[in-house]
Amino acid sequence: MNAFIMSAVLGQDEPRSRPLSSLDQKMVAMLLSQAARINDRLEQACGSSADGSHGLLLQECRDELAEIRSYLMLALGREP
Repeated sequence: MNAFIMSAVLGQDEPRSRPLSSLDQKMVAMLLSQAARINDRLEQACGSSADGSHGLLLQECRDELAEIRSYLMLALGREP
């Protein structure tokens, strides 16, 4: 029904995504778990770092991990 409304009202076809296989879901879930573990370790390092340059680098790494986490959540069909 949603595809019909999108096509009729907005003149757009709804983008079709390929469903993830159970193996793909397991892999994405594992990557999500590892990203969370790395983020936790970086958070510990950021909290104990007194040097500003290292702290900035660690925060940039955490920001990149947050972006990766968002994409992994989208791949699983969840809200980031």
